[in-house]
Amino acid sequence: MMSIRSHIFREYDIRGIVGRDLDAGVAQGVGRAYATHLRSVVRERTPRVAVGHDNRPSSPDLRDGLVRGLNASGVDVLDLGTVPTPIVYWAEKTLATDGSIQITGSHNPPEYNGIKMTVLGRSLYGSAIQ
Repeated sequence: MMSIRSHIFREYDIRGIVGRDLDAGVAQGVGRAYATHLRSVVRERTPRVAVGHDNRPSSPDLRDGLVRGLNASGVDVLDLGTVPTPIVYWAEKTLATDGSIQITGSHNPPEYNGIKMTVLGRSLYGSAIQ
């Protein structure tokens, strides 16, 4: 069973040190959990999510794990590649996806990375991230 450290679940995102707190396996678990939540909200069809990542060296590996989890749990992925976070939010609105996920370390030091998520145009935060 995968062990996920609870402190990575922050108020507005998931954030941790790559290799210690966050890796492709953790990202896959997050993808599966997000997909389960999204499928409970979007019931009439297969949900679709826009996924992007920043240019940190760890981001493509985290993206791969995340996408595996999403796909395995019945969510279609629109992979945007390396893009800034606002592009992921733009894609959700203009391409009519049901949610968006950005893998980004944001302003944190280089050893960190993280995951920001939205569902139906609203950020997941607080207890919804837990």
